Amino acid sequence: MAMARAMKRAEEISAFGLERVNLSPVPVNRLNTLARYGQLSKVQTIERAP
Repeated sequence: MAMARAMKRAEEISAFGLERVNLSPVPVNRLNTLARYGQLSKVQTIERAP
């Protein structure tokens, strides 16, 4: 059940086409900070982020 939900989420995320975004100008430390923020934040907080 959890695996099916995870696969569904992965499909939904991949639909955004984020693999096409060039992140090379963003420093690695900044990407790590943003990833950590995204993992630890509630959806509503992320939606309100600039």
